[in-house]
Amino acid sequence: MRDNQRRKWIALATLWTLVILALCWLPMPMFSAGEVGSRAKRIPNIDKVIHAGIFAIFGLLWLRALPGRSRYVLVLLAGITLAAITEIVQSLPLLDRDGDIVDASSDFAGVCLACLIDYVHGLLKGSESGAALSETTAGA
Repeated sequence: MRDNQRRKWIALATLWTLVILALCWLPMPMFSAGEVGSRAKRIPNIDKVIHAGIFAIFGLLWLRALPGRSRYVLVLLAGITLAAITEIVQSLPLLDRDGDIVDASSDFAGVCLACLIDYVHGLLKGSESGAALSETTAGA
C-alpha cells in the first residue's frame, strides 16, 4: 500500500477513534431523548447493536491502516482496550452515564466481526488480509 493511502487510512481510523471517545464520554444530558430516542428504546438491545457497529467500523478502519500479519492482534487488543476504557470512564459520576460490561462485550464483538470480515474479504480477493491470518493460524 502506498504511503499516501496508508496515511489516509490512519487519519480516518484516528478520527473515528476520536468520534467514539466523544460519543462515549459526552455527558448523558447532552443526548436528546426526543422522538427518535423513544422509538429506538422499543427495539430490544438496539444499543448493543449500535455499539457493535461503531466498533466494527473502528476495526475495519484500523485493519486498513495497519500493515502486516500482526494487525489482527493489534486491532483486537486496541479494541478491547478502548472498550474497557470507555466503559470505565462512563462510570464516573461527572458524565451521568453508566459503564456496562455488556456494552464493552458488544464493542469487542464488533471488533471481532471486523476481523472476520477482513479475513474473509482477503480470502475472497486472494490478498494479504486473509492470507496473512491463514499463514499465522496454519503454523500454530
